[in-house]
Amino acid sequence: MEHHRQRVFGELESAAAHAASPMSRLEHLLHPWVAFMIMPVFALANAGLEIDTSTIQSMDDRISLGVIFGLAIGKPISVVLFTWLAIRLGVGTLSVGLNWRVITGGGFLAGIGFTMSLFISRLALDNEGDVDVAKAGILVASVVSALIGSILLVQNGRSTKKRQSG
Repeated sequence: MEHHRQRVFGELESAAAHAASPMSRLEHLLHPWVAFMIMPVFALANAGLEIDTSTIQSMDDRISLGVIFGLAIGKPISVVLFTWLAIRLGVGTLSVGLNWRVITGGGFLAGIGFTMSLFISRLALDNEGDVDVAKAGILVASVVSALIGSILLVQNGRSTKKRQSG
């Protein structure tokens, strides 16, 4: 009986996959490539940042450090703080499945401020050299924020699976 069910479910899954239009299947197939490779490369290429020794040396500049601390530390702190404040004041509640690790991970992901940060740095800074230093800081902060946020969310997913299975 169980073998029969598995066969029926397999046929149903196959039928559902073939029911999608060819364009829909192609879109589903290309999505990971576009989201995780093509778009980031496109964004980096359009940022106009040349990565060389002077870029690396500019990491201790006050502009670069300000951008890094603002995006990679300021954003997560503000997301967590204002979420805590909203809950404390009774304005909001944590939805089912949300916890402080998820909120913190989301706060770090908010630090991936690539496009808007580039726009603001161009408005705020007159000197093109300073804009380049800010771009380097934006790149570093975005990578750091993405890594920390992703790690927190993956850890949360793993601990949730352990609790559910154990």
